[in-house]
Amino acid sequence: MLFALEGATRWILPTDFWNGLQLQKKINSNSNLDISPLYRLTMDLDYLPQTQFDQPVYELKPLVKDYRYLRKNTSGYVFNAPNETFRHVGRALQDGQIIFDVEYNFDEHGRRKLPFEPENPFLSSRHLILSGCSFDFGEGLQDNETLAAQLQKRFPGKVYNLSRSGASVVDAVALMQTTQAWDTVEPSSGMVLAHFSINLHMVRFLGTLMSIGRWNQFGAFLEEDPKNSGHFRFGGLYAKNQPFRTGIGMVMAQSNFLKAIEFDWPPIDDRALENYARVLLFLKLKYQQKTRSSNQLVVYLHPGEEQARRIIPFLEKYGIYYLDYSNLLLKKFATESLTIPHEGHPSKEYNRILGQQITHDLTLQENSLKISN
Repeated sequence: MLFALEGATRWILPTDFWNGLQLQKKINSNSNLDISPLYRLTMDLDYLPQTQFDQPVYELKPLVKDYRYLRKNTSGYVFNAPNETFRHVGRALQDGQIIFDVEYNFDEHGRRKLPFEPENPFLSSRHLILSGCSFDFGEGLQDNETLAAQLQKRFPGKVYNLSRSGASVVDAVALMQTTQAWDTVEPSSGMVLAHFSINLHMVRFLGTLMSIGRWNQFGAFLEEDPKNSGHFRFGGLYAKNQPFRTGIGMVMAQSNFLKAIEFDWPPIDDRALENYARVLLFLKLKYQQKTRSSNQLVVYLHPGEEQARRIIPFLEKYGIYYLDYSNLLLKKFATESLTIPHEGHPSKEYNRILGQQITHDLTLQENSLKISN
């Protein structure tokens, strides 16, 4: 089954779509929604000191960015260029104002480098793999300002940043199947931390027409093995392998009317959310095979995005641990701006707070996640 094409030939919105809307209404109206806490990890959301910092409001500006650090490998997947240092400058489209001017350093597998190693040598007997999108990659930030860098300061082990701008769980699977970025993670004991957001990741996973048309033409999609249910493989890139779908998306993206009514296709219904959880399960099992261990995958729900909770029933159905940060408002703990001015991506302050919270919460359940020494 090709997830990217799922529902593309439906002429009537499916029943599951309306069920998904009803679930969303229930979540919005009842913060105490009864969801089994079987796989919800312990969180200490009162851990961080609160502040009274007034968040500045920036007018977001259309930017011109240079993504030449993304390269296509021999299998056709696009990832960060190995063994390169890249200067990334973001300029405002209208007046040329420089919004950020930073350097990205990549190792031999395209993973973004961290500026330091774990402080205590004995703690190198475990690892933490960060798998996410531009928020986790650290777009617009120096190497020492990323979420991975903040985790490395605090997490008792070696952190790997396997994130990429514009990514979702599709990219984690594609990266595992087309590169050695996962194979060379050391030591074998550790865990994966995966980011989940409806707004950031589900549209990429589904390959919605508007997301392809606006900024995801070179995004990847997966195919499910028809002879082996629950097994997925890298299917290709939209622009190259699905040019008709890409063309429709690019035409739709030019319509101000469709943007105004927030129309997109296919819808993010319960079936789509369950499929996302199924791919997370596949990723976890393949990760365990590679490390020859019972290492766990943990999903953290995007801070402050309450609708991200829609995936919780499916995470629990497939045995995926998660940190529910959907009600975590980072601005309560900030002493600086949480976003890059005029750009919108997380700032070093955002990553400092989130990295501190994640590390603290993960240490509360090291034994159950099998990441202790």
